[in-house]
Amino acid sequence: MRRWLILSAALSVALIGALGAARALGSRQAPVFHAWLRHADGALCPRACLFGVAPDGALSFQAARAILAAHPLLQGVEAVDRGLILQWRSIDFELSIGRTRDSEQLAWINLQLRGRALQVRDLIAAYGVPTYVAASYQSILTDLLYPSEGLQGSALRQALPTDAPLRLSDRLYNLYLVEARQFEALLRDIGGNLKAWHGFIPITRYLNRPSRVAVP
Repeated sequence: MRRWLILSAALSVALIGALGAARALGSRQAPVFHAWLRHADGALCPRACLFGVAPDGALSFQAARAILAAHPLLQGVEAVDRGLILQWRSIDFELSIGRTRDSEQLAWINLQLRGRALQVRDLIAAYGVPTYVAASYQSILTDLLYPSEGLQGSALRQALPTDAPLRLSDRLYNLYLVEARQFEALLRDIGGNLKAWHGFIPITRYLNRPSRVAVP
């Protein structure tokens, strides 16, 4: 009887420990939204945005400039005007917006990130899993593509070995938003490196397996 009680107590302690470990792991892996992916007031954008701005085919370059100039996260960050391109540079990021010579509409917005402030988990929390993945042997960048959002997120893999999978904790190096028709052109340019999303699998699956989807 005593042996049974000791065994039951040991099992209970082990179960409690396992549940605690699982809860802690879940807490560390719980995806979070980052302020850079929202409006200035913290509200979610109707589609993917950066600092509340997205090239939707209607927003003008000057209107986007005004929104960004008033954004709290850009206060005190010097803007560099290059005509068709406007840039903000801080210790945490470099933000750029651009237009074409023949249009006053915002054509694209790009956010290059420094450090690990934004990770793959944040992108998936905000927009779900990507539709496509683009990767190559020559680069440690893996591009996660969301056609419905006009969004390309570039994740920095831990190292060059191609059997390592993409991880939730891999940091995002770059976020690029572009108008829908231009995003279709981007997918065509990627061509053979474009694969359907199959989850967090070894990167060789994305490099070597033929795509099962038709590229626009």
